[in-house]
Amino acid sequence: MDEKELIFMKNIRDSVPKVNQDTLLQKTFPASDIEKYLNGEYKEIGGYFAKAEDVSHIKDYAHVVESLRLDYSYVNDDRVVRPFQKTEIPMEKSYLRLNTLGVLKFLMEKEWEVQSLTNHHVHRMDLQLQETEK
Repeated sequence: MDEKELIFMKNIRDSVPKVNQDTLLQKTFPASDIEKYLNGEYKEIGGYFAKAEDVSHIKDYAHVVESLRLDYSYVNDDRVVRPFQKTEIPMEKSYLRLNTLGVLKFLMEKEWEVQSLTNHHVHRMDLQLQETEK
C-alpha cells in the first residue's frame, strides 16, 4: 500500500468506537465447552470475540458459523476436528438436525488495547445456550 492508502485505512480503523468497560462483548464457543464454563474449569476468556451489538442480528446456527467464520477445522491426534459442526440424529426416513453452541456475554474489568484481547478476567459474564433445529 502506498501512503495515501495507509492513511485511508487508518482513518477507517480510527472511526470505529473503541471497546471500553461499558462495551458488551460476546464469545461464541462449541457445545463441548459449555460444561467447562458452567463448572468453573474455564475461568478466563481467550481467542476471538466480538462486540455483542455487532453480532446481535446473527441468530440461527448456520448463520453464526458462517458469519463468524467458525467453519474451521484442525488436526488433533491424526484426526480432523471441526468444533462447530451440524449434529444429525437419525430419524425414520430423515434426520433431525440439532445444532448447539455456547454464547458468553461479558464486560471487561478495565479498558484494554486491541493487542491484548486474550485471557482477560471478566467483570460480568452471562452464559447462554443457543439451540436451533432445522
